[in-house]
Amino acid sequence: MAKSYNFVEAPGHQIRRAHQLAVAIFMDETAAFDVTPVQFAILNA
Repeated sequence: MAKSYNFVEAPGHQIRRAHQLAVAIFMDETAAFDVTPVQFAILNA
């Protein structure tokens, strides 16, 4: 039987999860301003 893939040790999976958490925190913090991450990046530039 093949060993199942361990996502906990996969760097790509961990990077993706960190990104998902960062976006969720950003959305929570900026909800009152109705701004998306892309809009914020443009405004910041």
